[in-house]
Amino acid sequence: MFEDRIAAQMSIQDEILYSIEGKRFDNLPDESSTERNLLRFNYQPRRSRSNHLTAYDARSGRLLWTLPPLESEAGTVADLEVESPWLQSGGFMSAPIHYAGLAIVPVNQAGAISIYALDPNQAGKTVWKSYLCDESDSGANPYSPINVSVDGSDLFASCGLGAVFIMDPATCLIRFAKRYPRRCKINMTTGRFGRGMQQIQFESWSSDTVLAFGRQMICFSSDARHIEAHDRNTGELIWQSDVYPLEARVDYLLGIYNGLLYAAGPETILAFDLQQEGRMVWGG
Repeated sequence: MFEDRIAAQMSIQDEILYSIEGKRFDNLPDESSTERNLLRFNYQPRRSRSNHLTAYDARSGRLLWTLPPLESEAGTVADLEVESPWLQSGGFMSAPIHYAGLAIVPVNQAGAISIYALDPNQAGKTVWKSYLCDESDSGANPYSPINVSVDGSDLFASCGLGAVFIMDPATCLIRFAKRYPRRCKINMTTGRFGRGMQQIQFESWSSDTVLAFGRQMICFSSDARHIEAHDRNTGELIWQSDVYPLEARVDYLLGIYNGLLYAAGPETILAFDLQQEGRMVWGG
C-alpha cells in the first residue's frame, strides 16, 4: 500500500509550495466502513480519488488556500454559487506545473480526466478546464501520477488510458489526441467464496509522462510496456522501443542528457539514444 506516488506529489513555483494531501484524520471513516472493506473482496482499484491541493507560502509556510475547500470552508470561497469558479470536488492526479502565471494540474472527477488551469493569486480560481477522457471499464494503474509537461506552446498529457493529448496551454484547446495499444495481464484469483475472479494488472511505467525532444514527443505510459516517440505536429509514430530488452523490469525515468534517455528499475539502468530512433546504447 506504499506505492501511491500521487499522495507524495509536491512542486514549488513562484514561491508557492503545492502539496497533494489526503483527507484530514478527523474525517476518516472508522475501521468498519464499507470503503475499507472493499479491499477484502473482489474490488479492482481505480484512479478515482478524493484529495486536496493545498498551497503554502514557500518562505513562511503560511497556508494560502485549499482545493476542493474543506467541509468547514465550503461555501465561503464561492459563496454558494450555482456553478462555482473554484473546484468543488474530485481528486488531483499530480502536483501542478506553471505556465504564464497559471497552475496547470490534471483532475479526476468520478473517473473523468480533465486538465484545469488555476489562478494561484485568486485562491486557485479556475481560469479554464478541458475534458480529456473517461476512465476505461478495464481499469488503470491507480497509483500512477499524470505528469503534464509544457514545451514551447504545447501542453502534453498522457492519462494512462490508451491516449496521449497535445493541447494549447493558453486556450485549453486540444490540438490532437493519439491512441496507443494498452498492455496488461489478467490475474485469476480465487474469491472469498471459492469463485474465480479476474483482476487486471498493469506492469509498466510508474508514472504517465510525456517528454519533448525536438519534434518528438516521447511517451511513457503506465498501461504500455514500451516507449513510443511520435511527431508532436502530426502524431506520426517515429520509433518504438521495448523497455524489457534485458528481461529486467524498467519502470521509472532518470532523465535526458546529451541526447541519451536514462531509465531504471529495481535491478538495472538503461540508456537509449534519442537521435537513433530509441536504440539502446547500454544497460546493466
